[in-house]
Amino acid sequence: MVVACVALLIALGGTSYATASQLIPSDAVGTEQLKDNSVNSAKVRDFSLRIWDFKTGQLPRGPAGPQGPAGVIADLIPHQSSVTLPANSANGAYTTRSIHVRCASGERAVAGGTFWSSEKNDEQLITVYSRPVVERGRPVGWRARGGSDLNDDRIFTVQVLCATG
Repeated sequence: MVVACVALLIALGGTSYATASQLIPSDAVGTEQLKDNSVNSAKVRDFSLRIWDFKTGQLPRGPAGPQGPAGVIADLIPHQSSVTLPANSANGAYTTRSIHVRCASGERAVAGGTFWSSEKNDEQLITVYSRPVVERGRPVGWRARGGSDLNDDRIFTVQVLCATG
């Protein structure tokens, strides 16, 4: 039964390929034959095409808009504060400390981060979190928590970059 089914599939497969290739010669289907089924503006849903659906230079450019006001680069002022993480006497437990630094009055925080007094590869010093301090919807500083499981003191520093205006 299996041999009969395989023979039937081969016979039908070969016949259908030979029939299709003889009825439709290569390069026989082109623009004229596809005209009735072509995609046109009426068949494309509005706002469904994206820029990558078009070739480079295919989309016309619109007129240039009015020039905007000149940009102003604000003065950037760095602020930082540090805390000492004391040596840890318990094996494997982390000692952590939190610290924050604020921008001066009239400044707003634009970026922040942390660093340690040591950067040796074999020391496990972690920053638990590092995030902006926000008051009434305005970033005014930076807060972070650092952790150490070392038997020596380490200094953990938080920085904030503030802009005037």
